[in-house]
Amino acid sequence: MPFMKKNILYFSLIFFVSSLVVSGGLFSSKISRTHPYKDYFSVLNQSWFFNDDEDGYNFPEQKLINVLHYTVKLDLFPEQKRLKGDVTLQFVFTDSLQKFFKINFYDNMRIHKVLWNGSSTNYSNFKTSLTVTPKVLYDTNYVEIIYEGRPKNLGLSSFVFGEINGTSLIYNINEPTYASTWFPCNDVLTDKATYDFYLTNSASKISVANGLLVEKYDSNGRTTYHWRTQYELPTYTAAIYSSDYKTFSDKFITASGDTVPIHYYALPAHLNNAKIDFEEHAQILKVLSQLFGEYPFAKEKYGVAEFLWQGGAMENATITGIGSNFVTGAKMFTDIYVHEAAHQWWGNCVSPATWKDIWLNEGFASYSEALYDEAVFGIDALFSNMRKNFRTDFEGTLYNPGSNLFSSKVYKKGAWVLHMLRWEVGDDDFFAILNQYFDLYKFKNASTGDLKKVCEDVSKKDLSKFFDQWVYKGEKVPVVNYRWKIKQDKDSTYYLVLSLKQVQKGETEYHFPLEVKFMYDNPEDNYSETILVDELTFEKTIKLKKKMNSLIFDPKGWLLIEFNDFNTYE
Repeated sequence: MPFMKKNILYFSLIFFVSSLVVSGGLFSSKISRTHPYKDYFSVLNQSWFFNDDEDGYNFPEQKLINVLHYTVKLDLFPEQKRLKGDVTLQFVFTDSLQKFFKINFYDNMRIHKVLWNGSSTNYSNFKTSLTVTPKVLYDTNYVEIIYEGRPKNLGLSSFVFGEINGTSLIYNINEPTYASTWFPCNDVLTDKATYDFYLTNSASKISVANGLLVEKYDSNGRTTYHWRTQYELPTYTAAIYSSDYKTFSDKFITASGDTVPIHYYALPAHLNNAKIDFEEHAQILKVLSQLFGEYPFAKEKYGVAEFLWQGGAMENATITGIGSNFVTGAKMFTDIYVHEAAHQWWGNCVSPATWKDIWLNEGFASYSEALYDEAVFGIDALFSNMRKNFRTDFEGTLYNPGSNLFSSKVYKKGAWVLHMLRWEVGDDDFFAILNQYFDLYKFKNASTGDLKKVCEDVSKKDLSKFFDQWVYKGEKVPVVNYRWKIKQDKDSTYYLVLSLKQVQKGETEYHFPLEVKFMYDNPEDNYSETILVDELTFEKTIKLKKKMNSLIFDPKGWLLIEFNDFNTYE
């Protein structure tokens, strides 16, 4: 999902910096990589952003529908900011007694006709719900909806007829529940389907969608692009783009020797910058494949297209959208490209069971940035990346963040939880967990409980406490006040007497393995021990090799914990 700014001032500052980079001022191309995060909604607290079952967007009847395939035909008219649509859903009922066909579609669109298995039928369209009266039922059924209108632009940018430098640019961002602003669909996370897109616009436009290009044909000065997916996708990742794009390509060779095309769609004025910024994608896909398993959409493509949402990027399946202001030619935002590419595994392929599990998308993609840095630049880059994202002001549980799906907590704390899980179980088990989790839930949906079970199966450890304190129940970042002193016994053996007290607000008691590094005048004498902290007030006496000068808690940076040196407890 796209990245957002912490506040409006920072939002404006990034644009200012980007403009200077484009003009060649202020920064060189060697600027350190950084990117904004989408804390925007935590600042604005816009609860309208998220529709879910409790808001009346989804209904129980929708879970009894399994859509197999969507055929989406769109005639685009950017000058009028309107479209004509003809969408057919191929589906089965999972309950033979089901008597209603209810899906999602916004009622501002004008429906001309609804066909049930080829015959006209009655329907009602109210708010975001479209209910169709079934006629003859078969094992597999078809509903076709013919409509037109101007889609509402809700959420981040649910459907946009935009313009830049006098050129139209059409795009969408469905996440989380806005696909139905522009095409009728069963907008339920667990109902994945394949797609055929037929996108028609003026002959000067290149139109792009998920999957592979099947054909392109002209008629009466207009061009239709036919795209097809062979992998089932969640509706929030369905995407189209249409503009005066300039295209270029690359390729990625999988470990099994298959060639995956990488297609880029840049605005004419940004073509040269895009060629610089996008060139790392083959390496990104190679590294992520080595970490997680083969690229899940290897029989189709990967692609990146510019769009006009300037909050960052959107990981639409096989065709990521990137805000035009982030195409600078200075390689400032490689982390964004890594993040969105990682979503092809985490989100687009392994999708969350509910929106309460959104951290499984964003936390995984965010930690992928750190893993990529580690793979390319070494272990120090891993810890540098995590320190950059260390914060102590996260509020609320990671699981079920409510209406605030895209706060920094979901991203940054989500990444930290995976980082701490790695510390908890060890590298071998951690990467085995990632691979087994991906293999088990490839092109399916997974819950936080599903991930926990994989972690426990692989590590042979009970991780209930870990998931309770960091994911399900813990609402604050732990704060540990500590003191220590050295004691010497009669035979001149030195002991460290260590006292720690957790003082974070709330009732959660955190348990964690803590590395303690003992520091001496000669750095070669320094060494570490790991202790298990398992009480709010924790005391331990540790035998030392010799008298030390000082100590460091968590010297590498494995823990999302604030440590404070206190001589006495408050």
